[in-house]
Amino acid sequence: MAREPASLELTFSAGAHAVNRKQRRRQASIQPRQVTAPASRPAANAAAAEAALAAAIQHLQAGEVRQAAALLETVLTEQPGNHVALHLLGVIALQAGEPGIAAGFIAKAVARKPDFAEAHGNLGIALMNQGKHDDAVASFRLAVSLQPDYAEAHYNLGHALKNRGKLDEAVVHFRKAIALKPGYAEAHNNLGIALNDQGMHEAAIASFRKVVALWPDHAEAHDNLGTALEGQGRHDEAVASHQKAIALRPDFAAAHYNLGNALKEQGRLDEAAAACRKAIALAPDSAEAHYNLGNALESQGKLEDAVACYRKAVSLKPDFAEAHYNLGHALRDLGRLEEAVASYRKAIEIRPAYFEAYYNHALVYRFGRGDPDLPILLVLGWRNGRE
Repeated sequence: MAREPASLELTFSAGAHAVNRKQRRRQASIQPRQVTAPASRPAANAAAAEAALAAAIQHLQAGEVRQAAALLETVLTEQPGNHVALHLLGVIALQAGEPGIAAGFIAKAVARKPDFAEAHGNLGIALMNQGKHDDAVASFRLAVSLQPDYAEAHYNLGHALKNRGKLDEAVVHFRKAIALKPGYAEAHNNLGIALNDQGMHEAAIASFRKVVALWPDHAEAHDNLGTALEGQGRHDEAVASHQKAIALRPDFAAAHYNLGNALKEQGRLDEAAAACRKAIALAPDSAEAHYNLGNALESQGKLEDAVACYRKAVSLKPDFAEAHYNLGHALRDLGRLEEAVASYRKAIEIRPAYFEAYYNHALVYRFGRGDPDLPILLVLGWRNGRE
């Protein structure tokens, strides 16, 4: 299922307000929450620090990040261990695309205040953005253990678990986030993605329909709905959903190549190829776009062109097992059996349980070379496909 990466939920608290920033949308929403003021040294310094924190929050709410950062640094000059200021500087670094710097600040905040649930949640985001997924999962788990009603942390934990392939547990946390915030559109969307990846297409469709009811101009949800509908063979509806996503976001490359895939299933091959070419024009480095164009061209019998597309896809994404497998098919149909075998083997190397690749690898040997190991290959393929 091709879709845009899900956004993580970044939250922070200070003073008397909590600010929730969605990294993808960039608009801030303000929700009341009481936070204990940082511990003071002399009374004058404490009052100055409290005033600086309040002013920093106001600047953050106004999008005046530099002014906020300057005030927070002033606080830390007077109170180097102020966990609120450390956390907020980490949040600013996250918003600036500096997860390493963010993790440094936030780690200091949680060292000062180990039960700071929001800081653990945002530390998880910083770690995840550095590719430290297991550490991120640990931070999100700590956040929800400290604050079980922290909907954003449940959502982020679900997202991290989904990326680790732990779909059952991801679904649990997306559902928990939704139970806490029924109108949480991104949680419904990611729940739908996880369900669809589990093959639960009808449940996924229900989740995506909930998203578009809550947020009608959510292009990714319309596109994901189209992909789930394809999983049920409802190609007409899928085409309409992908077209809706494109109408909302004409530069949405994934929606164009997903539309191409749906059109191919309808037998509208010229339109399918055109949609995939549009995706490539928008995102030349998209392996999925080149792959889907290859599929459309292969269906048209344009095998040499399909081979070129599959080769481009695997050059962009070397671990793209399906592209190696389809490259093997196209090469086989061109009679280039040695190359086909190499492609099937590459697909198997990437995905050892890829039964179809074992089977076709065996067939090429059996009918192209009279290889006596066909039964062994089929048994291995069947065993790996079941494990």
